[in-house]
Amino acid sequence: MLVEKILPLAKGIVKKLFVGRNYDYSTGGTNNSRYCYTIWMRHLVFAYNNGIKNINGTIAELGPGDSLGIGLTALLTGCSKYYAMDVHRYWDIQKNLEIFDELVLLLKSRAAIPGDDEFPRVTPSLRDYTFPAHILTDKIMGDALKEERIAMIRNEIKNLERQEQNTMIRYFIPWNDDRIIEDASVDFIYSQAVLQYVDNLDETFQCIHKWLKPAGVMSHSIDLSSHGITRSWNGHWLFSEKEWKLIHGNNKIILNRAPRSKYLSLIKKYHFEVVDEMRYSKPSLLSVKHFAKQFRELITEDSTIHAIVLQARKLVTFFALFCYQPSQIFS
Repeated sequence: MLVEKILPLAKGIVKKLFVGRNYDYSTGGTNNSRYCYTIWMRHLVFAYNNGIKNINGTIAELGPGDSLGIGLTALLTGCSKYYAMDVHRYWDIQKNLEIFDELVLLLKSRAAIPGDDEFPRVTPSLRDYTFPAHILTDKIMGDALKEERIAMIRNEIKNLERQEQNTMIRYFIPWNDDRIIEDASVDFIYSQAVLQYVDNLDETFQCIHKWLKPAGVMSHSIDLSSHGITRSWNGHWLFSEKEWKLIHGNNKIILNRAPRSKYLSLIKKYHFEVVDEMRYSKPSLLSVKHFAKQFRELITEDSTIHAIVLQARKLVTFFALFCYQPSQIFS
């Protein structure tokens, strides 16, 4: 176990001494239009297969990263409004325009969803990567891709510096304030490989619950591994809290190391019901007894699951039925 820990700690000390405190230059992923396309389509198809068939209202994304491309794909498939929320601005307007124009071409051609051969580490995985014409019918796509609508979305991208004028696209940086979005105003909230970096997961789930409409849905792909920081995929659980912070040097964003059970407990705490879950497992070459103190109580299943995709629905309370019109309830 000592060998597993020495190299990450040594690299962390060097970063701490010689690299200033800052955000990474790039997050990767959403600087590629095909990546943005496959992410939205995978969440959309996964939701549809779970009986969530009408994602066409207001959506919100946690951590869009290098571009707003995933949300722009959603708008181009019929969603009416998109909120992008991050802790730092990685994107610029020109990059968003380039991604957007490429997405329009992909959707006009009804391109197949890029699969595991192109993006082998992306989740959720699907059984069928053909264009989901049973979900995005000719009628839906005809309306979503009207030239005047495309021009409107493109104009709002250009206006992101003056977003108060926008009616379809808004961004919030930093987003960790539950007041930035009106309570019970969002139909669908999603994230892709983001929640594992969130400092305060409890606060985040509380915000998501406030923002979602009654019966609104959240969909999250979460990477529970060490992201290559350690030789073993779950070697991040070997380190104490102080050691883990040292490994990241002066980075402002670090892995929170929360296991699967943490997310499930927050889903229960904030009154969501799991619609479906995909689990991706790997054998553990490490013994739980070698983990740092705070991780020695991990259940066996936690110690072998390196990624999950969770979709959960906000429970409709008796009180909520009197506060919202039936047409507002997402189904």
